Amino acid sequence: MVTPPGPSASEGINTTPPKSIKIFKLLQKACPVVGMIATAILFAGVYDFGVVNLTHQVSGFAGSALLTLILITLLGVVADKGITAYGLTEAEQQREGLLAKVETRILAVEEKAAGFLSEEYERVKTENENFRNEFQEIEVREKETIKEEIEALRLKNSKLLEQLNQQSTREVDVIIPEVEEPSSEEQAA
Repeated sequence: MVTPPGPSASEGINTTPPKSIKIFKLLQKACPVVGMIATAILFAGVYDFGVVNLTHQVSGFAGSALLTLILITLLGVVADKGITAYGLTEAEQQREGLLAKVETRILAVEEKAAGFLSEEYERVKTENENFRNEFQEIEVREKETIKEEIEALRLKNSKLLEQLNQQSTREVDVIIPEVEEPSSEEQAA
């Protein structure tokens, strides 16, 4: 007989049935036997067997046999329901045990993942901080370089502007000689 997979007794679930279930199983086996005996008594009380003629001896038991047959049928039904309920309860316990087992495994995996992720997170965080510091240093150096270049260009621009002014002044002086003021004689003429 192959046993279904599931948690064993070593996993914390009690696999031995309680006494009430044992009694229900015994009733389930005994009810058909007692029911057949009660039916035989009823049958013998109703019909005359000829030679045996049990009608008068069994007629007193016929009423109690009918009552016994009804009670035995009810007991069989109750025993069936009790065993089914126990089976469902046992299945529910197995399910809960398996769920607890799965939850513990999931938590263990989550903890491992968190451990791996925290190590990875710390590594990435440190690298990010290093990159940020390098970027800030490069940014500061580039800003200083740009400021120096701007100052150098401004100085060069002012020198070029001054040279341009001087050259344009010289060219204007060359093109236009200094105009002498006309003398009074030239003004009279």
